[in-house]
Amino acid sequence: MLSRMKRSPIRRNLVALPLLLLCLAYTPAAFALTSASMPGWADLDGHRVHVVASAPFKFFGVHLYTASLWTGDGDYSAAPWTQPVALHIEYKRNIPNTRLVKATAKEWERFGGYDTATFQRWLERLAAIWPDVKPGDSITSLVLPNGTTRFYSSKRFLGAVDDPRFGPAFLAIWLDPRTRNQALRLAIATDADYYRDN
Repeated sequence: MLSRMKRSPIRRNLVALPLLLLCLAYTPAAFALTSASMPGWADLDGHRVHVVASAPFKFFGVHLYTASLWTGDGDYSAAPWTQPVALHIEYKRNIPNTRLVKATAKEWERFGGYDTATFQRWLERLAAIWPDVKPGDSITSLVLPNGTTRFYSSKRFLGAVDDPRFGPAFLAIWLDPRTRNQALRLAIATDADYYRDN
């Protein structure tokens, strides 16, 4: 008789709540930046970062991705590499990893500053660890004070680049005054003029 009785919505919710809490407790760190609006901070492999700002990037009216900048203290200061700095990008379109790598190469070639062999080595590493992305997917880059840059998808750790020159060069694509995306740069990091003097 009891097995045929319908559970009330309240009872069903009480049963489901412990399961939900259990799932949240074991959410991997790679998921941490997928909800930038709540609660304003996240933990990536033991490195706590706080959101600075978030803004969409549109190309001829097409929303390609939303970028958010995170730092250890929630402020993009004049000396950013003394604390963890993360750039979280949530994609709104299907983009193969070959196109992501090609776009990165194009910006680095435009900026200059490093020899071709160094750029090529970095690009080969990115091609090996970046996935193809689809709407809702994300890639987070975490630049650590020790010089290592770690990459995460919304589901897992992707890989790392141990060259201390890589992180600043990679984030320069969005934060350098020479970036193509001036509106996005000003929206996510008004203190990004660090690059102007370094």
